[in-house]
Amino acid sequence: MHIEEVSCPLCGEEEKTMEHLVLYCNFASHLWRSSRWGVMPVPESGGRMWNWVKFLWGLKDKGVDVNESSYYNLCLFPTPVICTTSLWSPPPEDWVKINCDVKVGSDSMCVVALARDHKESILWIASNILSFSDPLIGEAVACLLALESAVRGKLSFVIIESDSETVINTLKGLSSNWGITNYVTQCKKLLTLLTGCNFSFIFRSCNYAAHNVAKWAFNCNVAGMVDPSSIPSNLFYNDREV
Repeated sequence: MHIEEVSCPLCGEEEKTMEHLVLYCNFASHLWRSSRWGVMPVPESGGRMWNWVKFLWGLKDKGVDVNESSYYNLCLFPTPVICTTSLWSPPPEDWVKINCDVKVGSDSMCVVALARDHKESILWIASNILSFSDPLIGEAVACLLALESAVRGKLSFVIIESDSETVINTLKGLSSNWGITNYVTQCKKLLTLLTGCNFSFIFRSCNYAAHNVAKWAFNCNVAGMVDPSSIPSNLFYNDREV
């Protein structure tokens, strides 16, 4: 049967393949971002439908809560991500969680990205010194540093955590902020090089390890990939500021 119109009936921008309709269409992407799972397909990653189905089917085995209400309660309005505990939690198996923070000085600041796996082992720490001082931009640059380091390390599934709700909501497309537009654009370009990525807001009480390391790197003027063994171990506590 010859079909004249093959464009997506929802967005009209791409061919209506199964992958586009369910995973990558703008409408489908909005539904994924609004779901309570906190996971979403990455555009242009080349992921196939069956691979995504198998990934979702295995979430429960990876420690993700997949109760019935979470599976079927999709809505057009974003569900806020709320940290209900004062304790940092490790990512599911096969994922890497990267916590970000910034230490702001009078005329410079230091951004840090700290990566840990499901066993809570520190995989790497990335740091950068910036010759200007702006807290909001610093938080955005820290997330960009996390993504750059994840791509450089050839990671597939990452969770980026920051205690800046403004930056996280902008990265998730829930709000906009002109002051960090350039950094957010760079982050979204890097997303195409990952298989899966989730941005998550957390309270400072869950983010002390990144916060402590950022202060240490700022005071010691340390930039680049940092050997975790060169950092005092007490800085990695998540429940206290050092």
